Amino acid sequence: MKLVIAHSGNRALVGEQFELDPAKPNTIGRGARATIVVEGDGISRLHARIEASGDTWVLHDENSTNGVRLNDELVREAVLKSRDRLQIGDTLFFVDSNPVVPPRYVLRWDDGLTGLANLRHFLEQLEPLVVDESRRVALVRFGVEKMRVLNDTHGHLAGDAFLKELASRIRAEAPPEALVARISGDEIGVVLEGVDIDEATRFAADLRARVCARPFVIGDVEVRPGLHMGVATQGRSADELLNASKVDLQARRRLTSHIDRE
Repeated sequence: MKLVIAHSGNRALVGEQFELDPAKPNTIGRGARATIVVEGDGISRLHARIEASGDTWVLHDENSTNGVRLNDELVREAVLKSRDRLQIGDTLFFVDSNPVVPPRYVLRWDDGLTGLANLRHFLEQLEPLVVDESRRVALVRFGVEKMRVLNDTHGHLAGDAFLKELASRIRAEAPPEALVARISGDEIGVVLEGVDIDEATRFAADLRARVCARPFVIGDVEVRPGLHMGVATQGRSADELLNASKVDLQARRRLTSHIDRE
């Protein structure tokens, strides 16, 4: 059985292979004591362990800070199978004796954490709407205020749980026909049709108020992070509209910060 790095924040590591030793525990982490040493964001010194058990290989989470994901699901212990996807921090491994990239991974259209559309699907669905001049299209963008503080204070598992709940609330409050997607780590986009900039702005403000009306309960912790918003209706392509919504969100964020300081 081999682990092959398919994605990493350090591109030089992509394609590197690690043969698992059935005679001893195979540990993964960023510390020098790990059997497989991988540097990257979100990786603990001793993050996970893989051991042979008869004819199977068993994966264990070594009480890591950010958890272990197998095929996009958090696991504490699981049996590894050929073509599984193992994520340790920002590093993605494929599990196989002769690894190949599974087509279902390459063509996936949903976000593994939130269940919303991912950015690839979002842009493909948005593009024909934007280029059709007979349509009025608005993009509303929500970004979490101080997401890094939430992760640093309560851990990335709490941050993930918060994002899942946030996505669920936004999806429930958005119109049923609206396209809703996770467009970056802590940002969610909503596409509206048949509205102008003023209507889209009112929608965004109302949705934000409803989503944040009650606290988010993550385990034993109650959090009330704020949401920034950006709205755009002008763009000749999906990418332009996406960028315009980002510019508007950043401008509103700067304005809010300026007001808070006064």
